Amino acid sequence: MNTTSSQPEAGPTTSTGPAALPGRRSNRGLKIVLLVAMFCALAGYGYRYGIRDHLIPRNFGTVDQGQIYRSGRLTPATMERIVRDNNIRTVIDLGAYEEGSVPDVLERRTAEALGARRVRFSLSGDATGNPADYVNALKIMADPANHPLLVHCAAGAQRTSAAVMLYRKAFQNVPFEQSLDEARTFGHDPEDNPKLLKYLAEHGDAIIAEAKAAVESGVGAGVGTGIGAAPVK
Repeated sequence: MNTTSSQPEAGPTTSTGPAALPGRRSNRGLKIVLLVAMFCALAGYGYRYGIRDHLIPRNFGTVDQGQIYRSGRLTPATMERIVRDNNIRTVIDLGAYEEGSVPDVLERRTAEALGARRVRFSLSGDATGNPADYVNALKIMADPANHPLLVHCAAGAQRTSAAVMLYRKAFQNVPFEQSLDEARTFGHDPEDNPKLLKYLAEHGDAIIAEAKAAVESGVGAGVGTGIGAAPVK
């Protein structure tokens, strides 16, 4: 008599244990990578817009060695560094901060604490504004009694570039076409901000004529007539 022993067929098996670990590990690894990338991005942002500005003067450069320097807005730490390293006597702020704001007051007090005279003008971020402000800024820049001097705005690219271009044409006979290259190196892009060159074309000659006349006659900033008669703030 033949007997056969039947065994139940093995059905498909699924594993919810160790076999699923590689997928879990892969997801966990991806999350770690994403978290590290996010941390690095945040750290880079914090350095770019926070820590770095306390360590490195924003867009700092030399206009005339030992006489005139330029930059973007400064923290108390970077202002102290520039003032002490270059013996700055005068700081011209072309409108880096809203007048009366906490940063504006802080910069004024920092300059005072360092023994530097600070003069503030309210020009627009695209380098336009009252031509009288540029006239008075040029008067200050041209007076050796104010040197060494620092002129700055927020980024150090638009208003500061306009002031330097006007200064170079008025007192160094450098045409705008030539000084534009310098402005580009400090961040001005004529395509991004076409208003700067348009403003200089419309007002540059009058600003320069008024400033040069005042300097030649010995009239101080804010005392002259015409477009340069606005008081210094």
